[in-house]
Amino acid sequence: MSKKRILVLISGQLRYFSIENYETLLKNFRDYELDFIIVCWDNHDEEIIKLFKKNYNPINLIEIKTRNFSLESNNVKYPDTEVNTENTFHMWYSFSEGCKKIKNLSFREKPDYILRYRSDILPDFNQTFINKELKQKQIFIPDRYHWNGINDQFFLFNYSDIDYFTKVIDYLEDYQKKNLFFSPELIFLRFLKKIKFKINYIDYNYRIMRKLKKNNKNSKKIKITKIPLSDKIFIKLNKLKFKLRNFNNFFINKNKRNNQQDIIIE
Repeated sequence: MSKKRILVLISGQLRYFSIENYETLLKNFRDYELDFIIVCWDNHDEEIIKLFKKNYNPINLIEIKTRNFSLESNNVKYPDTEVNTENTFHMWYSFSEGCKKIKNLSFREKPDYILRYRSDILPDFNQTFINKELKQKQIFIPDRYHWNGINDQFFLFNYSDIDYFTKVIDYLEDYQKKNLFFSPELIFLRFLKKIKFKINYIDYNYRIMRKLKKNNKNSKKIKITKIPLSDKIFIKLNKLKFKLRNFNNFFINKNKRNNQQDIIIE
C-alpha cells in the first residue's frame, strides 16, 4: 500500500536553518511521503536560497515580491503589541500566495495533505502528528502556543481544501477594517470558525529557534493596547478551554506553557 503524500509549505521569510529541523520532521512523519515547496521573498541572500535548495530539495522554490501593508497596519485600532502588525500581513500574504502557487502546479501524484511549516521550528523527537483520518474541512493543530487564539505556526489540512486558505489574506484585510483586537492567533481562530473547519488538537511539541536579542537601553517602552471587552471575554474563554483540555499537563506537570516555546541560538 502506497504512503499518503504531504506537501510541506514553507512561506515568507526563511529563518535560521538547521538540518536537525528537517531531519526530525521527516522522522516524525516517517509513515508519509514528504515533499517540500518554498515560496519566499525575492530579496533573500542567494546563499540562504542555495542552502535551502540543498538541504530541503524542494520540488519548487518560488520567489515572490512583497506587498506594502504599511497603510493597513497603521489603520489597525487595537494592535497586539507583542507582535509586529505589518509582519502579520506579510505572513498571511506569503502563505496565501504559497497556496495559490501550489494550485497552479502540475503533480504526477497530487498530495493528500498540505502542512504549514516554519523553517525555524524544531520538533521534539519520536512523535506522531497524524493520529486519525483527516477529513475534509478539518485541520490538525498542535495543542500549544495558542496565545490569544490558536496556533498559526504549524498545521495540516487536506489538499482538497486549499481554496479556503488562498483567501486568508482577503479575510485579514476585511478583519483590519473592523475595530477588533488585531492578534494573529485570534484572527486565525476566527478565520477557521468563519469557514466552519473542525479543529483537531494534536499532542505534538516543538520549539522555535530564535537569536538572542541584545538589550537596547534606548528602546522605547512597549505601548499597552486596549482590548475591546467582547474580544477580552472571547480570549479568556478560549484560554480556559485550553487549560481544561490539558488539565494535567497545564496544572500538574506544568509543561504546556507559552514561555517554553523558544530555543535561543547564537
